[in-house]
Amino acid sequence: LMFLSLTHPSHQNEIYSAQTYYTRAHRGDRSDFVAVYDASTLNPIAEIPIPPKRAVTKPTLYNAAITDNDQFMLINNFTPAMSVSVVDVKARKFIGEIESSGCVLIYPTGARSFQMLCGDGTLLSVHLDKKGKLLKKAKSKNFFDPMKDGVQEEAVRFANQWLYFSNEADIFPVDISQKEPTFPASWSLLTKTDREESWRPGGVQPLTVHEGTKRLYIVMHQGNDYSHDDPGKEIWVFDLKTKKRVQRISTENLVASIHVSHDAKPLLFTTFPGSPSLDIYDAISGEYLRTVSGLGYSPMVLQSQ
Repeated sequence: LMFLSLTHPSHQNEIYSAQTYYTRAHRGDRSDFVAVYDASTLNPIAEIPIPPKRAVTKPTLYNAAITDNDQFMLINNFTPAMSVSVVDVKARKFIGEIESSGCVLIYPTGARSFQMLCGDGTLLSVHLDKKGKLLKKAKSKNFFDPMKDGVQEEAVRFANQWLYFSNEADIFPVDISQKEPTFPASWSLLTKTDREESWRPGGVQPLTVHEGTKRLYIVMHQGNDYSHDDPGKEIWVFDLKTKKRVQRISTENLVASIHVSHDAKPLLFTTFPGSPSLDIYDAISGEYLRTVSGLGYSPMVLQSQ
């Protein structure tokens, strides 16, 4: 088994999981498919065969995603040719493949649209028709310089924007309210003193947003230019209206992944791959509340439905 790169809960009480199997563990004949589970019981209820091309990488939220209308699952392929497999999860069938040369990962932007991050500092915008076939695709202008300060793939969606962060701790917003993306001005997470102290964002899933309070949470550590995967023991909180830091949360344990609940009294969840546990904080006060143990080996990606 080369297991899922993402499990995505939809709003239809089903969970869709892109999976890969080999007849001889890690070799032999390969089969890829989307497994469909009942979200209330976790029992498998269907399988949808897809081409044996999907990217098998570290756990991430962006190797597969569901369009905003909950109809099409989009799966990132890397063979090493880059493309996207489109699956109609309602009709339970594979629709087709869309070439995406130089662009990877899936960031939904609408009922039947998504964008992909490209190595030259641009975005590829893709629109589907009602049947899931390619309607149009287009490259954007450069919104960052990959030779000077590349953005990381762990973006977070906030209202009509995707927020990407860079190695140098700048936030690069992408506005998706129109048919093609626009790019508001970037802004920094760091003061001059922060930069002198070598603070940087990092981790597996270091960014999360609570829309009700318009607060952005990000895992921070002190490290060098190549430490963007390193965990941290602080979570910084920013007001997305003022773009100013409003809080620093010192964590009980090392943190690589974070997620905030969506309710009016939000909780902040943190994990670290070296520990099979989940730490829980009050997302407003930053107070540590409790730890849930026994989650299993190396929890890395957090989601809520």
